[in-house]
Amino acid sequence: MFPFGIASFAVLAIVGVLSGLDGVILPTAVGAAGASVAVTATTSHTIVVLTDRELVLLRGSRIRAVATGPLKRLPDSTLVQRTGGSMIVSDWRIGESSYSASKAHEQQLTAMEMATR
Repeated sequence: MFPFGIASFAVLAIVGVLSGLDGVILPTAVGAAGASVAVTATTSHTIVVLTDRELVLLRGSRIRAVATGPLKRLPDSTLVQRTGGSMIVSDWRIGESSYSASKAHEQQLTAMEMATR
């Protein structure tokens, strides 16, 4: 995701310079716009749901926070564990995979962590 965004930024900034955009700000803006589109297009969103019986992973929409379809049901022994984070996101291990979630969803994931212990 990020290497593709960095490459997109560099290519579009160079194209901006070669096409005659003056100064540093305009090519940088063109590169930043292209990088944001590239990162958004290549980001995979996953939604985890704790039902009465199990954890389920769902495919998420790239634009809105809605589920678009099922990915897989997780075994009963699957644990949800917080592994770290920052001021913006918290990192979680769900089964064998690692995920980053915004702080807005931390409370729900903490509840899932307690329920899977």
